[in-house]
Amino acid sequence: MLFLTTACRSIPEGVEPKIIRGEIVQANTQLLSPGLLDYPAEVVFSLDPKMPAEDLKKFATFAYRLKNTMPIDPDKKIIARAVTNEGYHPDYFLKVPVSLVGNDETYIAHVWINRGKLSEHYLKPGSSLTFQVYIVNGAPYTMRLLGDTP
Repeated sequence: MLFLTTACRSIPEGVEPKIIRGEIVQANTQLLSPGLLDYPAEVVFSLDPKMPAEDLKKFATFAYRLKNTMPIDPDKKIIARAVTNEGYHPDYFLKVPVSLVGNDETYIAHVWINRGKLSEHYLKPGSSLTFQVYIVNGAPYTMRLLGDTP
């Protein structure tokens, strides 16, 4: 099975990954029960090592609640548009506005979830995901799913 969580984007030589934790914003419902096929999901992660895991979980919930809404606040509107558009866009990284998370290193990303990397081959409620993120020119370039953490 293919290991990449995004399109087959080659990793530039010499670029070392950062290991980060990600939280599910939304996922294809097929991933919530046992099955054979892999599907996409949308996650939030931060490159800021000081961002508490609980804050990331809270933001994932907040972002999902903006789905199908039309906020007046321009920063919330950016997130609402991102989560409302359910199309899968490989190597899509949206920088979350600082006003919503308190740092400029938090991103929403589309990822392809390889069931073989999940402990029970499906997403369990409350699970976090661990990724390798490759940074090129100061921004996320591509990601690889390592697994889930209950």
